[in-house]
Amino acid sequence: MSKSLWPVTGSDERQLADHTELVGTMRLGDQTLEPARASYAGLGGQSLTHVAISSTPIADVYVVLAGTNDDGSASFQVFVNPLVSWIWAGGAIIIFGVILGNVGERRRVFEPVLGRVPTAVPA
Repeated sequence: MSKSLWPVTGSDERQLADHTELVGTMRLGDQTLEPARASYAGLGGQSLTHVAISSTPIADVYVVLAGTNDDGSASFQVFVNPLVSWIWAGGAIIIFGVILGNVGERRRVFEPVLGRVPTAVPA
């Protein structure tokens, strides 16, 4: 018997004012992720995917409800993007460095300019 890495705890179909949502519920550690697929009947049955995101300092996990099967099971796509928060932290450090580098008074640096001295032309 195989144990799923991310156990699916259930699914639900919700009827809202302008669309129907099929929501899959999944446990990831102590978080509950709910990726969904919304279908809009008023727009010819077009679907929109709602991605569930879990962010940690180590990785961002994106869970997409890919679809459902005839037997009631669901298919998920799981994307793991490592160290995304560190990219944002690095950008913040760069911006802080630029601001810090531009703070303070500017002083002018004077450089001597050498002028040309006319020389006597031999006759």
